[in-house]
Amino acid sequence: MPYKLTPWREEAAATEDLLRQKLGADGFKVSSWSKNAGEGMDEQEQAFTRAFACVKGMLRVNLPGDNDYADLLPGDRVELPPGTKHSVMVGPAGVTCLEGQK
Repeated sequence: MPYKLTPWREEAAATEDLLRQKLGADGFKVSSWSKNAGEGMDEQEQAFTRAFACVKGMLRVNLPGDNDYADLLPGDRVELPPGTKHSVMVGPAGVTCLEGQK
């Protein structure tokens, strides 16, 4: 499996500030974005490590080369190593997501 999935297991609810702090502590430069239900991004790959952390809604990260996917709910995070082909699709209620790069 070329990615690392970290489900949210803390008792406290995941907040944007807390998720941003965790990504930053792991060395990621963090930005945020939101998309509407059914929107997505076409398959791509980067030369850097990329992380997605779901703040609100649901995000499916597809890994077509592996015929695999990770569904992110609030607080969940996935890290993709450099060169990992992936696409994303937003769930039925839209999504607010943090994206980290390093």
